[in-house]
Amino acid sequence: MRRTGNPSATIIDAGIALSLFQGRTIDANQLRAALLNAVPFHQEFDIPLNILDASGGTYAPEVYLFADWYAERIDKGDPGIDAAACKLALTRWRAIIWLLPACRAQEARGDGDAAWRLGLIHQQREDDFYRGLKSSFRDKFAPDPDSAIAHYRKSAAAGHAGAQARLAYHAAIGRGMPRDPAEAARLARASADQENAEGLAVLGLLTLKGIGTQADPPAAAELIRRAAERGSLMAQYSLATLLFRGKGVNQDFAEGLAWLHLTRLGRNGDMPIDEYGDLMIEPWPRTIVVGNHFRLSREADLVAMARAIALRQELAKDGRWPYQSEIVF
Repeated sequence: MRRTGNPSATIIDAGIALSLFQGRTIDANQLRAALLNAVPFHQEFDIPLNILDASGGTYAPEVYLFADWYAERIDKGDPGIDAAACKLALTRWRAIIWLLPACRAQEARGDGDAAWRLGLIHQQREDDFYRGLKSSFRDKFAPDPDSAIAHYRKSAAAGHAGAQARLAYHAAIGRGMPRDPAEAARLARASADQENAEGLAVLGLLTLKGIGTQADPPAAAELIRRAAERGSLMAQYSLATLLFRGKGVNQDFAEGLAWLHLTRLGRNGDMPIDEYGDLMIEPWPRTIVVGNHFRLSREADLVAMARAIALRQELAKDGRWPYQSEIVF
């Protein structure tokens, strides 16, 4: 399915198709097309399509309609049902507690994606969600870092790039697990090989500093750039720093400032405040201070803004960094 205004085509399941249109009315044919092109959700699970004909041919979708449908069918031995329900249970936009048993069932079956989602919900890192999780959810499901690491381990063992990147970060800084530079580099490399933005960023920073691998500033800068192009804030701020300093790249104040402009459009890899500087070249607030110094020249800032616009268009056209953050992760 191709989202409105987004050149990046994404095939999504029906429950997520509904969430994309949350809060506005859509034409019934649009939603029907999304359903028919999804993982054959309606055919396998017998969801009636006549709901699309409500309200005179339009339907104001509500994802909880599907959540209730799933709630009656999960955790009864059907991997297809449990896998789809687990994807619906946790997105950047919402968490549905009563569908989490489906994730636990799938994790027990070795599903890396389910284990990843359980890790996210136990960690509850702010940048993993759109405007964080609601306080009402946190009252019922408190963060548990140790459990998060345990779930990430299961997910990483199944080859999940996101979990590999997250564990690499924690192993590199010794947060929630023993510091292990060699294991951090191994996990980051496995994640980066799958073009995961956080994995590329972590491997780039490890390579820059020579943690668990040989220091190689030019190779590190290339990894960090690839991560920045995929929307990683951690990488975008780091790339700006490298460009300001001329480390691993040719010094270019205008391009560094352009990447600072682009950070306003990203949200992946924005470390919690108590982790700033643990792995990055320097905490991003300092990079912003340096950028603001260059912005004092209005002409330089205009040049940087022009570069940012051109780069943003190029990345969107190639599909490296979609206009919107992905709903399913």
